[in-house]
Amino acid sequence: MAPAVLEKRTTRRRLDIPLNDEERAQLDLSASLAGMKTTQWAKSRLKRIAAEEIEASRTETLSPVSFDEFLQALDEGPTETGLEFLAMPSVLDKQ
Repeated sequence: MAPAVLEKRTTRRRLDIPLNDEERAQLDLSASLAGMKTTQWAKSRLKRIAAEEIEASRTETLSPVSFDEFLQALDEGPTETGLEFLAMPSVLDKQ
């Protein structure tokens, strides 16, 4: 007899978004143009935008000038104040 395989069940949730007739028609048309059902279209777009916004919140983008200043600071090494800060005891060491 084959061993039992446990399947992981995923709880599905629904998202109810109130739309007026014009908004719904616009979403339906866009989904149709993409060859998708409206719920499939909306889910794929929401997931993509959510991933982009999460990534943007985790990423710091510097201007070219700021990036050059950052590289220069790295090349110059820590300042005296920075070295003093690094020599201070960590709050984690006080446990």
